[in-house]
Amino acid sequence: VCSSDLLSRQVLIYSPFWIVNRTKLKLECGRKDKDTAVIGPLSSQMFFCSNSKISVRAGLDRKGPAYSDWSNSFSVTTVGMTGVISLHNGHWQTPEELIQDPNPCPEAYELGVTISVAPGPFYRTKVITFTPRFLLASSLPYPIRVKQRFTDHPLIVKPQEVIPFDFLDQGKGSDRKST
Repeated sequence: VCSSDLLSRQVLIYSPFWIVNRTKLKLECGRKDKDTAVIGPLSSQMFFCSNSKISVRAGLDRKGPAYSDWSNSFSVTTVGMTGVISLHNGHWQTPEELIQDPNPCPEAYELGVTISVAPGPFYRTKVITFTPRFLLASSLPYPIRVKQRFTDHPLIVKPQEVIPFDFLDQGKGSDRKST
């Protein structure tokens, strides 16, 4: 018996990335139509990417294009990175469309991005988490109405509810306030 026949081999299989989607949007992540993965709303999945930078776009359930424009590329190798990406919807609604649409689409979705290391034995995997940038939380015993200044579309927040909030108009300065 040869001593090399008695040696064991260790095979290590792991996913380099795990994507967590905490938004209500369907997200597509990858290198702009190459090596992409679609992650459903409020779900997660493994992700393989041959590049250290990815872009993201959102699936839109609206008239116009099926997806938002791609975000700017960002590095997924920097553990501890926290930032914001903007996903422009690619279909700007005219003032007439905004008035007629009971649920208007924002000009852009802003998402928070965090890159961390998976816990315990999965430490080789990086977890990329996408969250809504803005959340409205009501601890009041009655519903409240919230709307962006200079828009005609209020959002109803029910008692004890937490919902994502996206600015309809990505205007600068004082236009970007909610009332």
